[in-house]
Amino acid sequence: MTLKRGLIILDLLREKHSLSMSQIMEELSLNKTTVYKLLFTLEKMQYIKKVEKYYYLNPSIFFDDRIHIIRDIQWSSLNTPYRLAEVSGEKVFVGYLKTKSL
Repeated sequence: MTLKRGLIILDLLREKHSLSMSQIMEELSLNKTTVYKLLFTLEKMQYIKKVEKYYYLNPSIFFDDRIHIIRDIQWSSLNTPYRLAEVSGEKVFVGYLKTKSL
């Protein structure tokens, strides 16, 4: 049952991109202790990473070829646009400038 729950968390993170512990608790209807132990184990085994209060799949292990990777961007910094899209229900696009002008 523990393995299944851990795999469900990985699937959830793949689908949602990032979640806090309380969001995972709510999604899976599990108590805080159980979710903490699962997340601790997944993080210790380097399947997931934690930035501030959010958990993400480790990009070194889980490569999603639908995403174009730019090595200079710290992808965890995209949490804010992701949350904006989630809250507003709108699409949010992020770009970067190669030069100093538009």
